[in-house]
Amino acid sequence: MYEIVMDVRFIMRLMIDSKYQRQGCGQATMIEVIRPLKLCLDVEIIATSYRKENDAAARLYQIKFR
Repeated sequence: MYEIVMDVRFIMRLMIDSKYQRQGCGQATMIEVIRPLKLCLDVEIIATSYRKENDAAARLYQIKFR
């Protein structure tokens, strides 16, 4: 789920069922969510947030999605 506010695309929620976690599904999903957002010429920022105690999310979002 994401929202578009001016030049920022904010990914609001990414949820992967626990039986599919730690199998690369989160990274694959982020790639597919980001792909169409990057095609918009007016996109300046793609952002998200997570709880700081969520170490798995921290590792996922440190990946450079190109």
